Amino acid sequence: MAHAHFIITPGRNTLRAFIDSRHAARQTLRVYLLLGGILSSVLYLLMNIIVPMRWPAYDSASQTISELSAIGAPTRTLWMWLSIPYTLLVTGFGWGVWMSAPNNKRLRIAGILLFAYGALGILWPFAPMHVRETIAAGGSTFSDTLHIALGVVTEMLYLFALFFTAAALGKKFLVYSALTFIVLLIFVTMTFLDAPGIAKNEPTPFIGIWERINIGVFMLWSAVLALDLLRGPADYIEANYETRAAQPTWQRVILLFVLGYEGLGGLAGGSFLLATPNGSSMDMPVSILHGYFPDFQIPGFILLGLGLLNIIAFFFVLRKSWIDWIVAGIALGGFIAWFGVEIAVLQELHWLHAMWGLPVLIGALATLSLIPTKIYSNIWNNTYETGL
Repeated sequence: MAHAHFIITPGRNTLRAFIDSRHAARQTLRVYLLLGGILSSVLYLLMNIIVPMRWPAYDSASQTISELSAIGAPTRTLWMWLSIPYTLLVTGFGWGVWMSAPNNKRLRIAGILLFAYGALGILWPFAPMHVRETIAAGGSTFSDTLHIALGVVTEMLYLFALFFTAAALGKKFLVYSALTFIVLLIFVTMTFLDAPGIAKNEPTPFIGIWERINIGVFMLWSAVLALDLLRGPADYIEANYETRAAQPTWQRVILLFVLGYEGLGGLAGGSFLLATPNGSSMDMPVSILHGYFPDFQIPGFILLGLGLLNIIAFFFVLRKSWIDWIVAGIALGGFIAWFGVEIAVLQELHWLHAMWGLPVLIGALATLSLIPTKIYSNIWNNTYETGL
């Protein structure tokens, strides 16, 4: 027996050493990937300082960042080359966030979303906009439309990542993420309201400022997230013990009604607008858009998407999913943003805003009772030591 023990012990030690080395390598990779996220924000800041210097006529305050890579812009090639390391760093950052959450489903989902956000950068060179003069002269092509669509998808990815991360990392980060979302919502709206001036080649004195604040706030949030995850090794797994007071049945019924009501309304309205982009099926002239859109096609797509999102949220709440409050919050928050922008575009209030908008606010209040109270504790991860 003693001889057998002598033979087995070296094997156990060798296996332990192998696992420890693999664990250390994984930890090192995770740290570098998270640091890459911080570096990506610094690189993007430098890109916005260096690249405009190559285009004397460019004005950072009144022009968007996308115009630096527009077809016909003298800075397009330089921006494309610098975007390569930026895309790699952001994609790697998403991977690093995923690696930091071995037992945290919400943070792992956030990591996947950030990875997709970064990987989407591969498509940007194939979806450039044209310079303002070309667009105003009627020279826009499918790439301009694809550029807008890609921008919307990118915005949604990092907003979803923000929500899932906020739900994963405790009260302080939740509050910080909520403030970040509010700032993003304000400056996204301001950028959107100035956007028609680009297509008309009209002055947009502050659009560059609004857009850069919007992007800068998200990059600061990414850097804070990276620093928060770097504070402790991934061996310390954040265990979530969720307590959620049972939502009264009447509140859940109201929330389900609102989500179904808004979802079906969004699907129907979006379908009508897509079927007749001139608005004839809903007796709405294109002129009420005041030049923000050439027709109702893009609003139709957005409304259809919001309707679908609310139907999805309906089933999450119905099944009492662990992320029901996140999905419902995003779905109803999307409609709150929709009505805010719609009122600004139409430049008037209509009785339909009360008919469809008030239920959204009621549903948002009902969603608050779904938010869980979390108790966090750090538990030493001994998974690689069990039985060895």
